[in-house]
Amino acid sequence: MLYGNKFIITIRNSRFRDEELRERVKKITREIKQFGGCPNYFGHQRFGTIRPNTHRVGYFLLRGMYKEAFEEVIAKIYDTENGEAVKARKLFAETEDAEEALKIFPYTLHHERTLLRFISKHPGNYKEAFRALPVSIRRLYIGAYQAYLFNKSLSRRLARGLRIDRAYVGDLVALYAGPGLRRKPVRV
Repeated sequence: MLYGNKFIITIRNSRFRDEELRERVKKITREIKQFGGCPNYFGHQRFGTIRPNTHRVGYFLLRGMYKEAFEEVIAKIYDTENGEAVKARKLFAETEDAEEALKIFPYTLHHERTLLRFISKHPGNYKEAFRALPVSIRRLYIGAYQAYLFNKSLSRRLARGLRIDRAYVGDLVALYAGPGLRRKPVRV
């Protein structure tokens, strides 16, 4: 049996009539039972909200595509960004001049500035530029890509009508060994 979290949900001040609310809750409860629990996706905080691209950077890093990872962090523009960041990203995308981009990159964008500083001193050395970032940030990129793959796998599993409280042939299962203890995963 798989273990998970248990919740008590309290509904207050609903805009639905009591009977309609009961029917909605029954429908949701049936769906949760059908899938064997509530799917636990990784949320937006894992991928970024202003720049939802940490998983893309992780993808490039894992494949040794350091220039692409660099360009994703520095030059890719998202609709949710402010004017100064957009201006700096456009400048770099058009000129690839790290020194000039660094002059206008907002000081709050520490990681971008770290990468640009490194590249301005060591042009083309994108792999080492990422090593200038804290290990925790590099791990964040890799972890975000892992979370992305998990979410995709969970979506496929649900689309195929597979339960989430069962192991199927091909699954990797890590048996519970106690709080903080790990066991080697076993392929079913």
